[in-house]
Amino acid sequence: MTLLLRVKKQDASKTKKFLIDNNLLNNDFRVKKEEEHILFPINEEFELNELSFEASFTEGEAEKSKLLEIPKLEDELKKILSVKEMEVVSKSQDVIGDIAIIEIPDALISKEKEIAKIFLKCNPSIVTVLKKGKHEGVFRLQKLDYLVGEDKKETIHVENKARLFLNVEDVYFSPRMANERLRISKLVKKGEEVLVMFSGAGPYPLVIAKNSEAKKIDGVEINPKGKEFGDVSIKKNKINNVFLYTGDVYEVIPKLVSEGKKYDRVVMPAPHNANSFLKTALGALKKKGFIHFYDFVHEDEFEKRVDELILEAKSNGRKAKLLGIYKVGQNKPRMYRTCIDLEILE
Repeated sequence: MTLLLRVKKQDASKTKKFLIDNNLLNNDFRVKKEEEHILFPINEEFELNELSFEASFTEGEAEKSKLLEIPKLEDELKKILSVKEMEVVSKSQDVIGDIAIIEIPDALISKEKEIAKIFLKCNPSIVTVLKKGKHEGVFRLQKLDYLVGEDKKETIHVENKARLFLNVEDVYFSPRMANERLRISKLVKKGEEVLVMFSGAGPYPLVIAKNSEAKKIDGVEINPKGKEFGDVSIKKNKINNVFLYTGDVYEVIPKLVSEGKKYDRVVMPAPHNANSFLKTALGALKKKGFIHFYDFVHEDEFEKRVDELILEAKSNGRKAKLLGIYKVGQNKPRMYRTCIDLEILE
């Protein structure tokens, strides 16, 4: 069954534009026509009051789109690359909204445009291909060079019922963390107050807001562009329980605490030097709460890392109990981005 949006025929053109602009149209299926209505296949539900006309959601059978009849990436790459070049070319891509970010090895720079055109050809949902750079600086940003397609870096990324508005070069964002963000949101209990450190353009706060009954979610991000795009997403998603703050967590969070703000749950999604921020996170918790601590850890040192965190909590007058360790990414053999879930007591 396919999720569909039913609108009157006279509103079809406005509907299509809205769905495309907000990355909600499901291109895997064809539009259905009824006597008086048009049914658009969509990726997920949204607030119908965003439309200025009558519409409703339904489910039904939909015919597969001809867009699915697309060539395979590897087959197309073989047409322009030698056997040796095929061994070094990266076939992976980060898709953020309708933008694909690909890695080009130094040995293939002379063919980067041709390679990018193939990625564009083999993925009908993207309109732009950019070349991946290295994450650098305090904001962990990367310079992304334009390769082919529409020359742009702003997009709308749909994830777990939330629409995220961002510039892929101005803010750090990883689409690979989508399942992890949803996992965290499912742990949030009704009425909880949540703090997200290093909140970027707001993916964690927005996904938590859309998939839980949290009372309030605060996010703190040092990059002012993060708050700028996050505030746009809050408005566009019609969310009223997310509040974003710009500044260093060392300065902003103690100020929030001094104003009487304490949290049931703290999310720490920056895996670099995260340990130095644990004391700040502990100080923001209520007498009982939870911390989701992200770090790059070798698989042989999981137990050691947990012991270090429990000891650090103890040195700050808190008792920590391990709830679970989750592998949420990998940056080299046996070295994983992990989330360590802790329950914190006084």
